[in-house]
Amino acid sequence: MQFNILIVDDSKFDIIVLMDMIEKLGHIVIGEAKDGKEAINKYFKLLPDVVFMNLLMPVMNGIEAMNFILENDPEANIIVTSSFSEKEYVKEAILNGAKDFLAIPIKKEKLKEVLEKLK
Repeated sequence: MQFNILIVDDSKFDIIVLMDMIEKLGHIVIGEAKDGKEAINKYFKLLPDVVFMNLLMPVMNGIEAMNFILENDPEANIIVTSSFSEKEYVKEAILNGAKDFLAIPIKKEKLKEVLEKLK
């Protein structure tokens, strides 16, 4: 199964790295956003199968954006991305409905495993 994916991160470098790995695994990146507010707008416009959401971003953080998306679409597949220094945010995200977590820097094997679980 091929997923249409939205990547949300305020780091253009992290978006490019993740996009490259996603495409090499046979999936399509249909959009990207640099903060939570933009993520919400793009989510409801593009309706991706999966969202990779960084937790700490300007304007609106990933948890706030994730909560809004899940309130309006409880079936949304949101994978949070974060550095290990943000463990309390990761725990909160999982408790609030994130499907999984990927530590930055993201490893291709772990990315593949997370996407396989969603099929």
